Amino acid sequence: MFKEIIMCINNNEEENLFEMGNNLYKNGRYLEAISYLSRAVDLNPANDRNLYILGCSYCENGQYIDAIGCLLRAIEFNSTMSWIWHWLGRSYFGNRQYDEAISSFKKAVELDSDEEHWYWLGVSYYSNGQSQEAINSLLKAVELNPNYQLAIEYLNDINNNS
Repeated sequence: MFKEIIMCINNNEEENLFEMGNNLYKNGRYLEAISYLSRAVDLNPANDRNLYILGCSYCENGQYIDAIGCLLRAIEFNSTMSWIWHWLGRSYFGNRQYDEAISSFKKAVELDSDEEHWYWLGVSYYSNGQSQEAINSLLKAVELNPNYQLAIEYLNDINNNS
């Protein structure tokens, strides 16, 4: 009975820490979010949701190595969530590991053909010197969302630099 009570307290604390961290993340307060989310992960190191948002927070805060570590751990528990792969790609991209970013974004589009995944795949290809693959990916993003201004602008930049 005592063990069950402790587990309930830990689960509530973990949930509270996650909610605080997630709200801070959504408000762009990444360093503070990291503090709360790290504590949530300490309480439950196998929770892919906690690891995912912690990884996103690290990435947004420019702590790409920490982000990569968290997101790789999240994938161990949930390899079918496209957004975990997406943020892993963004983290690799931020760390200038373009081949790894491309692999991550390819997995993201395989799981969910979202225009943002295609956009970042295109940006990663272009940063890796693969212009035609970049154009193809960005065109796919625009096909999915004809009003996707970032993709349209990036395509225009590529064409102007050719």
